[in-house]
Amino acid sequence: MADRQSQGLQIALIASVMLNIVVGVVAYLMWRQYDEARTSATASEKKASDAQQTASSAQADAVKLKDWMGFASTASIDAIGKDKDDEMTNVYASVFGQSYPQSDRVYRKVIRTFYDTIKNRDKAILDEQDLRKKAETDVTNLRAELAAKVKAEEDNTASVQRDLKNRTDEFTQARKDVLAQRDEEAGKKKVAIDEANVKVAELQGTIAAGNSEIDRRKRREEDLKHQLEEDRKQTFEEALGKIISANQATKTVYINLGQADALNRLATFSVYDAKTTDVSRGGKKGTIEVTQLLEPHMAEARIVDAKLGDPILAGDVIYTPIWRPGQQRHFALAGLIDVDGDNKSDLELVRRLITMNGGVVDSFREGNRRTGTLSERTDYLVIGKIPDEKSLPAERTDFTNVVTVAERLLVKKIDLKDLLAQMGWKPDTNLQKYGPGYRPQDFVPKAPPGSQRVSTGNVSPLFKPRQPRSTAASTY
Repeated sequence: MADRQSQGLQIALIASVMLNIVVGVVAYLMWRQYDEARTSATASEKKASDAQQTASSAQADAVKLKDWMGFASTASIDAIGKDKDDEMTNVYASVFGQSYPQSDRVYRKVIRTFYDTIKNRDKAILDEQDLRKKAETDVTNLRAELAAKVKAEEDNTASVQRDLKNRTDEFTQARKDVLAQRDEEAGKKKVAIDEANVKVAELQGTIAAGNSEIDRRKRREEDLKHQLEEDRKQTFEEALGKIISANQATKTVYINLGQADALNRLATFSVYDAKTTDVSRGGKKGTIEVTQLLEPHMAEARIVDAKLGDPILAGDVIYTPIWRPGQQRHFALAGLIDVDGDNKSDLELVRRLITMNGGVVDSFREGNRRTGTLSERTDYLVIGKIPDEKSLPAERTDFTNVVTVAERLLVKKIDLKDLLAQMGWKPDTNLQKYGPGYRPQDFVPKAPPGSQRVSTGNVSPLFKPRQPRSTAASTY
């Protein structure tokens, strides 16, 4: 019995222990489940709080974004999206074109694109303004340069106008002088014609002295008229007149120049062959000097010198650089004017020769100064002996200046010896002068130029040596 009670107690104790264990396990499990539930509830509460805070922040951000974008805070996202699509499609796409990518059609990229475009355009505008300022500066400089050129051109034009007025005044005065000189010459010509008429009357009285003389003069007059007509038909490049008749016995010739040609007595001419067309290349036959003016286009002259083997004949042409029919030639003299080679000045002689032949001396050096000036009217610059190193500096300077002015004015230069030769002038005497240039051979008698003739080998029978006649041919 006791054993059964002990076993019962043991079983009860075991059961009680097991029950306590089960209750403890169940209590632990329930506590563990409660703790997990509480932890989960705490985490859920925290998540809910965080979600609510995030939602509040997102709502605040959304309100800010709406305000920044210009929409009301109550505007819905759908309305905003519709406006965005409409603006991107109908506004910005029309500005940038259909090629603008769809992915870039958002406000931020559009604004950035707008900013970049405006910035580039502002830069282009600034560059354009810089270019415009530079262009305006260049235009201002060009205008100033153009104004300076216009001013210079106006000054030049004014100077040219002044020069033109001065030249016009000079021409007007020169024309008046020429007209006055022409009137004076016309008066002189009338007096000369009257004198010629008196001489003609005297000649007619002399002609009336004999019928033979009358017939001879009539024939000569016809010959002269015919010769004058032929002369008018011919032209010469350089020749001024022609020999219409020549008398070798009296050394007298008649030329087709006279009072109407403003010819002067004592004028000298070189004579060239009738076939000569360029007297500068032709050989001179001789020299004549005018002695009388007979008719308007006829004068008498004496033969100063001539070649024995080539006499002066009718039809030969005459020339002088000093004179032209109806006009005067102007000359300037440079260097030492030495005619006879004695190193002494013959200025006055040359001036008289030029004036006597109807020319005008515009400028010459006498002593230590130059008288007169070269001008456009000067025809010839006569070159005498050129100054050398032994000459005075003033003489060399004067010669250089005169030649320079002559070249600038296109004045023809002629050597003194050529001028005298073409004038036909020669000294009246063969007198030789003593001096530094004296040579014994200068005093040997010489024949006149052209007088020394060379034998052709054909000797007249009158001058052949005689031979003794043959005995066989002799007859008694």
